[in-house]
Amino acid sequence: MRADWQRLHRIFHRTLIAACGSEWLIRFHDLLYDQMIRYRSLAGAFQLDLRRNVRREHAAIVDAVIARDPDAAAAAIETHYMTTANLLVEVTALRDEQPG
Repeated sequence: MRADWQRLHRIFHRTLIAACGSEWLIRFHDLLYDQMIRYRSLAGAFQLDLRRNVRREHAAIVDAVIARDPDAAAAAIETHYMTTANLLVEVTALRDEQPG
């Protein structure tokens, strides 16, 4: 289940930028996405996704894209990415504080 979700999640985010016309941007996106997955896995952050509503975050992105509202789409994506980034920072800090 987790592997299927990860595969579909990658496709979702890649689809958002697929029509940008910049191979460089797409490669950069893929590189950043791979690093995010790596750090999430290392930090054990997947367990903390239960504290957020990823489905709602994705729905906000989709709604803005379908409405062709670039400002709302950018804001929704930024919120989604920053929520992930903040989660990684939090988890990493908690792990660093643990004795061991």
